Amino acid sequence: MYITLLFDVEDLVTSESDDVAKWLAEILTEEGVKGTFLVVAEKARLLEKRNRIDVLEALRKHDIGSHSNTHSIHPTISEYLEDKNWDEGVREVYRRELPGFKDLERIFKKKIWCLGRPGGSYGPQLVYVLGKLGKAYVYCPVMLPDRNVAWFCGALTFARWFGGFDQTYADTKKFNEMLNKLDRFIKDEYAKGTDWVGIFCCHPTMVRAYEFWDAINFAKGANPPKEKWKKPRMRTEEEMEVAKRNFRRLVRFLKENSLVQIRTIRDLMRIYSHQPEYISIGDLSAIANRILERNDILVDQRFSPAETLTAMAESILLYNEAGELPEKVKRRDVIGPVEMPLRKPEVSDISWRDLVKASERIIDHVNGKGCLPANVSLSDGKVGISSLYFAFAEVFLSIKTGEAPSRIRLKPADPYPSIAEEIESQVRRTLSGWVIHKPDLNQEKIVKYTKLQTWTLKPAFKSNE
Repeated sequence: MYITLLFDVEDLVTSESDDVAKWLAEILTEEGVKGTFLVVAEKARLLEKRNRIDVLEALRKHDIGSHSNTHSIHPTISEYLEDKNWDEGVREVYRRELPGFKDLERIFKKKIWCLGRPGGSYGPQLVYVLGKLGKAYVYCPVMLPDRNVAWFCGALTFARWFGGFDQTYADTKKFNEMLNKLDRFIKDEYAKGTDWVGIFCCHPTMVRAYEFWDAINFAKGANPPKEKWKKPRMRTEEEMEVAKRNFRRLVRFLKENSLVQIRTIRDLMRIYSHQPEYISIGDLSAIANRILERNDILVDQRFSPAETLTAMAESILLYNEAGELPEKVKRRDVIGPVEMPLRKPEVSDISWRDLVKASERIIDHVNGKGCLPANVSLSDGKVGISSLYFAFAEVFLSIKTGEAPSRIRLKPADPYPSIAEEIESQVRRTLSGWVIHKPDLNQEKIVKYTKLQTWTLKPAFKSNE
């Protein structure tokens, strides 16, 4: 089982936490272990401004990811996305987060391969942008029930982790209790066949302080000027010596554990990022059968629902031209619709000619915009993309086992996979559970676009190392 040691380096208020980040990185280096440090770009700029080259060099020996540009300074990611449509949100993410990536790469002199969610602040447009930039998303609130590594919005995502060490390192009794819990957790996950899990080692700031730097300054939308920022209460230097010893114990426990292999997020991107170039007709047949058996938009396959639908549309077009199905079609990178599809089609059935037109319009839309259309206009009315998804499955199997039907029935269909309802609950808990967010944060657009983008959700699989 792979594990990744994760650290959130984010404190913009207390310089005392700088040294904690340094000795955490140094202990890992001394023990021959690499961690993934998710660093807020503003924190890196502050370290540079304070001339803490020693801290930067200690961290640089490990995997570095972004923890957003400014973390809890308002507007947070969710706050600046709350009123944006899909395209506006994508542009806003580029505008606000790209400078952070550029500064992190300049300061650390290395490629930044991922971003870890800051607190409970999330938006699907952020995940999409990360995918376009070739970066992974850590602590993703959109997850599959039994897979911790997945594709969503075109980005490789990592979900689920063990945490709780923050306040324990300076107290050996509490640390021992947490270490025992971790031991049981690893054994349980290994027995279940889990292939990856994060071990959240700490926020360096919470090893040093009793309170979060942002909770006492930026809670519930507060945005005080810098001169009014309050510092949290600090632990003593003697307690930090205890913390160092206990952290080293954690590192040695993990590196000597025969059930786990320690990998960075960069390593995991290499292991999990393989995508098949083609979708075979055999794969499409199996998926089409499952679509009709389960009467659901499938998210537990090697190919996302959006990829499957596009492949079926392309296969139908090729069949219409050649009179036979191709052996395979190219897998296309495609995201879900960015507007809400119709549940009920405006027509009850269509001709083969209209089905071919629908396939053409889907492929044209994907080629032009990179996403599925919400609806397709035909001669007698509009049809939602979900209704076409089920119709394509039926037609595809008819062609595979006989010949193309002359009329194709259309049925009402939910606009996204059924798993979207559970994911909505996860996302709302994430957004509402973070004390930093303003109390009147409007979640509706974030939730809507998340549910629509479950069309892109699928498990990620290991390739050979």
